Parts: sequence; C-alpha cells; structure tokens
Amino acid sequence: IPFLVMEFVDGFSITEYCDIKRLSIRERLRILVDVCGAVEHAHQRGIIHRDLKPNNVFVTEGPNGPSPK
Repeated sequence: IPFLVMEFVDGFSITEYCDIKRLSIRERLRILVDVCGAVEHAHQRGIIHRDLKPNNVFVTEGPNGPSPK
C-alpha cells in the first residue's frame, strides 16, 4: 500500500504565527508569497493538496526568518 511520510514540523499554524509575532500586512504577505510559490511548484509536478487551509500550513523560524512548511 503506497503511503507518504512527511517531516515533523515544530511550529505554529500560519495564522497563529502571524498573530503571535504581530506581523504587519506586508510581513504576512511575504510569507503567503512563499506558500503560493510552494503550491505552484507542487502543481507543476502534478501534486495537488486536497486540504489546503491555514491549519495545514506551519511556520518555523529559520536563519533567514519565517519559513512556511
């Protein structure tokens, strides 16, 4: 039976992260642009996420700032 294994992401949902960090609209949009790029990348390869919602997008702190997963 095929299955998919994903990495464990220790972070907050995108909405929780933005609220906790009190991000401005511009900062929130920067994160959203990264999410859109990832979705585009997946779609170009025939991968479709059937349950894409804020609770399924996590944000972690990376060396270059917030990193959505």
